[in-house]
Amino acid sequence: MAVTLFHYTNHDAWSVPADPARPGLQAVGAIVPYSTNATSFFDELPLIWLSDSTDPKTTGLEATRTTIRIAVRLDRGVVPWAVHKHELGVGDGLARPLEIAGDSDPATWYVTSTEIPIGMWIEAVELSTGAVLWHAEPRDSAVLPSSDPIGPVDLRELESDLRAGYMAYAEENRDAMALQRQAAVLTNQINAARDLALDQSPLGQVRSNSALRALCEQAAALPACSERWALFLGEETAEGAPA
Repeated sequence: MAVTLFHYTNHDAWSVPADPARPGLQAVGAIVPYSTNATSFFDELPLIWLSDSTDPKTTGLEATRTTIRIAVRLDRGVVPWAVHKHELGVGDGLARPLEIAGDSDPATWYVTSTEIPIGMWIEAVELSTGAVLWHAEPRDSAVLPSSDPIGPVDLRELESDLRAGYMAYAEENRDAMALQRQAAVLTNQINAARDLALDQSPLGQVRSNSALRALCEQAAALPACSERWALFLGEETAEGAPA
């Protein structure tokens, strides 16, 4: 399942950085994870923030930090904020300040901990002028958020496998406290995925498909249930998304 989303940045980060030791995105040829305000079950991961909105105000960032919009096409590792925020460990206590900044719309947010190389970029647009700073060949006439459908997923089976997988992980590492915390996190993530599935609009399906894919990737990363879900994800990649 591939999804088209946007990453917002500015001219300093794009090509003329204030710090010569940190070349711009265009020179590096990749968007690199940098935000470290999120902790997962396994580790503290730097993140890249993405959006399904063409309006930079929805990011909650200052206008000077969102002068350029980069459209990207990703096939894995993308998690809707509605699902990921429960990994913060303190629920809405830490998420809330981010969600109420400016004119932000957290429903439009996604994160990934995976570097996005230039081969996954579609175009970079300077928003004040509409000038295209970079584009892949051939260039699409219009870039909008989209996603391929994901194959049929029984959310109850997925939840059961995830719980069993985390239990096995915690038992192996003798970490009952981590298991207790992750059980609560998983409940919130499954509920968020169910809520996202209620929106049958095209944009709602982008969010729902991304949530299901992210939970399947979680299961595929757990040794106790990896074979089944890795096979499911692999079949999707090899055969294309089922109708």
